[in-house]
Amino acid sequence: MQLIGIHHHQRMRGRDVLRTAIAKTLCSHLNGAYTKRFVRMRLKGVMRDVRLIKLHTWQVWRLLKLRAIFFTGKYGWNALHLTSPYSCNKVFCTAPKLQIVILCRLGNTASQAHSPGAIMQRVVMVVDMQNGVFESPRFDRAGRVAQINRLIRQADITLFIQHREGNMIEGSHAFALLPEIEQPQNAYYVTKTACDSFWQTTLASLLSTLAITDFVICGCATDYCVDTTLKVGAGLGYRITVAADAHTTADRTYANAEQLIGQHNEVWAALSMPGNVPRVVDTATLLAEWR
Repeated sequence: MQLIGIHHHQRMRGRDVLRTAIAKTLCSHLNGAYTKRFVRMRLKGVMRDVRLIKLHTWQVWRLLKLRAIFFTGKYGWNALHLTSPYSCNKVFCTAPKLQIVILCRLGNTASQAHSPGAIMQRVVMVVDMQNGVFESPRFDRAGRVAQINRLIRQADITLFIQHREGNMIEGSHAFALLPEIEQPQNAYYVTKTACDSFWQTTLASLLSTLAITDFVICGCATDYCVDTTLKVGAGLGYRITVAADAHTTADRTYANAEQLIGQHNEVWAALSMPGNVPRVVDTATLLAEWR
């Protein structure tokens, strides 16, 4: 449980205190800018300036997906306990000092629909862009690497997934990332042994530690590790965006690589995953959203 903020207000009604504290917390985690009178929020898909006095409970529920239990008392709204479907999000408002204490680590719920700009952190997951993987020809290597590097440069967090199998063992040339892939100093690395990047790896715990619920996926191979990781991740509740022109594969017996990439982009965008269908957009669109 992470301490986000403690706010003291003396001459305000409990409801106003609650609104103010939640507004501050929302702003700090949704890339908003808090002022005393206005808070910038995404309402009905549009970023708007909303007066704090008009910050209604339904807006809080919509943005935080909270369930509320109200305890009435002498001061009215003097105690309020908000609980969330996800981990440890609690807001307490107590009288008579009307002190708000927020103890939580905010995050988006998996059921929230994707929308441009909704990603709280710009996170890129790069799958298996390793020397050993590229010993056999892969479609548009230079072009895909260029797009991946564009994403890495603009990302807040980069996660590199590396496959260990056969001669691809830690410390070997085959295991290492392609030399043309840019590696930020603050990047994170996860080793896997299966197509599923979550299977018996540290990935889930790392995402939890970093409070990551949304990420962009790219890398290799489209029809193996990228596909499996995306589907497993979406099933676990992560909100995933595919960089449509930043993943690659090899020609197969019954379809060439370019056809497989196009087919998988189409299938991913139409997955039967109610409330959490992956987004599939090109790199240029993603970078425009991130600006």
